Amino acid sequence: MPYTITLNNDSPQALAFVEFAKNFDFLKVTKKRETQKALAKPEIDDLEEDEYGIPIKYRDEIMAMSKESNRNMTRRWEAAIAKREQEQKL
Repeated sequence: MPYTITLNNDSPQALAFVEFAKNFDFLKVTKKRETQKALAKPEIDDLEEDEYGIPIKYRDEIMAMSKESNRNMTRRWEAAIAKREQEQKL
């Protein structure tokens, strides 16, 4: 059953504990190298927007998804109404 212990401090006590832990044959002590991550420049996509704030570049896709979700919502709504009416008839 593996356990992970993280030491966040390079104090003398922490380093002494690491040296102590290295003496046990059932422990594996590894030093995690901290890599410097290059700051990625955020890709700012200056999209033109229409009067409703929808990016013109993606307008057709967004409108198609909206239309599909509206259809699905209407189907579920009508099914729920029909079910309720059916239960009231009984």
